[in-house]
Amino acid sequence: MLTWFGPDDLSYCGDLVKVATPIGCTCGHCAELITTKDTGFVVPHFIRASGLPWHYACWLRQLIGGVNHLNKLCGCYGGKLPPDPPELSRRAAALAALILWQRSQQ
Repeated sequence: MLTWFGPDDLSYCGDLVKVATPIGCTCGHCAELITTKDTGFVVPHFIRASGLPWHYACWLRQLIGGVNHLNKLCGCYGGKLPPDPPELSRRAAALAALILWQRSQQ
C-alpha cells in the first residue's frame, strides 16, 4: 500500500495512510537522504519490506517527465536533449520539473 510522510498534507491523494518520516533513508529516485523537512511517499518494494521512500517531487518526476520532456525537447518529441538537464542533480531536476508542470496547470 502506498503511504505518505512529512509535514505537508498529502491526504488529498486518496485513502493514503500517513506514516513516520523515514529519516536517513535514501530516496528511490535521487538517492538523497530523507530529512525531517521532506514530504513524500513510501512505495511498496520487493526487496525492502518497509517500502522505498520517495521525495514528493521525485515521485511526480517519474509521472510527468523531466524539464526537457515537458518542454518537448527530448527524444520523445524528436529532440536531442535528455529528459533532465544534465547540469542538475536528480533531485534538483525533479524539483524543476515539478515547478514547470505546476505552472503549466494554472
